[in-house]
Amino acid sequence: MSAPIKLMRTVLSTTLVGGGGGSSSSSATRAVVQLTTSSLANNDTETDSIAMAKTFQLLIVQVSNYARVRLYSTLAARTADAGRGVGLPVPWGSMSGVIADISMTPALGILTWMMSPAALGFNDDSPVTQTIYAAITNLSGSPTTIMVTLTYLQME
Repeated sequence: MSAPIKLMRTVLSTTLVGGGGGSSSSSATRAVVQLTTSSLANNDTETDSIAMAKTFQLLIVQVSNYARVRLYSTLAARTADAGRGVGLPVPWGSMSGVIADISMTPALGILTWMMSPAALGFNDDSPVTQTIYAAITNLSGSPTTIMVTLTYLQME
């Protein structure tokens, strides 16, 4: 049985309520961003970029259909990682730029993955931006679109 892997893409972003009540000194805000791919054949991958935050903690990854979602700190990292297969680890000790690699497959039977612990992510472009690079692969077994919903804590 395969373990889930992380991914993301989006065009529509929605900020959620953050901060709670009382006197908190935390400036972190919880947010949600969504991305919908074009129709992808089974095992096809679409790449995109998502406006998130310069630095964040990824909390939840949800997909509308079985998919692999990968998030990266730079475009170069996404390009370099393009050939790594599902379930294969990032080379140990490498500065890969992989933030998350989640695969939700029919064998797992789930479409939502809670990051535990949360995955720390950040943009590593120069200058730093709020862009996070994504690759989404259709693992549903048939042609479909994939909606990816990412819940994260904005830190910067």
